[in-house]
Amino acid sequence: MRSTGSGYPSRHEGEAALVAQRSVIADAPAACAAVGAAHVQLDVQPATSATFATVLEGLARFRSGA
Repeated sequence: MRSTGSGYPSRHEGEAALVAQRSVIADAPAACAAVGAAHVQLDVQPATSATFATVLEGLARFRSGA
């Protein structure tokens, strides 16, 4: 990641992004924790009701252990 000048990193060419699928989002927090990440931020793009709903459902699955 590189900084955008605002202090927040931005993806750049060659970096992978998560696919906005419930199962992928549900697995991501555990995978991040497994490599020692204590904090993860999501940038939901495009920022639509549908993509936010998908991400929230994925996070709910992670929290429920499903």
